[in-house]
Amino acid sequence: MKKHIFLFLYLIFSLNSCSSIENFIAQSNINAYKSIEDKYLVDKFYILSPDGLNKDIPQYLKKEGWNYIRLYDSGMLCLRKIDTYKPAKEFLDMYLRDYISTSLTDRLAKSYINTVQSRGNYIKVYKYGLTEYMAKILPNPFDLGYKFEIPLVNMDNVLIEYDKNGNVKSALVRYHIIETSAGYLMQQYACLYFGKKYTQDIENRLSNSVFKEFFLKTIK
Repeated sequence: MKKHIFLFLYLIFSLNSCSSIENFIAQSNINAYKSIEDKYLVDKFYILSPDGLNKDIPQYLKKEGWNYIRLYDSGMLCLRKIDTYKPAKEFLDMYLRDYISTSLTDRLAKSYINTVQSRGNYIKVYKYGLTEYMAKILPNPFDLGYKFEIPLVNMDNVLIEYDKNGNVKSALVRYHIIETSAGYLMQQYACLYFGKKYTQDIENRLSNSVFKEFFLKTIK
């Protein structure tokens, strides 16, 4: 009898604990979403269920291989996809040699461009070299610093949103990470930066000469 009572109490405690953990996760996700400084932009790439328990990516992005999303804080959202996995180093060399950037042509880029244009703003496109500068002043996936990862920059264009007054409103920056713990796993991250802190960092911590050097074109 005592064993049955103990088991019953244990099950009740376990259920309550699971429920408490779920509630904590849900509330944390809801609070994080509420803190977002640019929901109009984020809502095009990030889906949070009404109960706050599930975070997801729009179906049109899943079709292009994006399979992970993380809201870092109120001004940074990153998506990730696995570009390819190969067991030997020569495939890594081949990947780097044959990689063709889709930073202006894939559906993620097009959705970002359309969102910017829909609110009356425009985009300046910058050459690959600006990524390295952005990585130095903004948080990025490299900051995780895992032992078996090789960070790669300067493989894609940087897209920066400006308003009618020439103020930075957001940016889309792509990074690549090669994981080498078992073979070679090529991962691509697309990070959106928005909100006061990061847009001011872009404006104030990068010189006009850097923007001028890497400027490619304007999309209006």
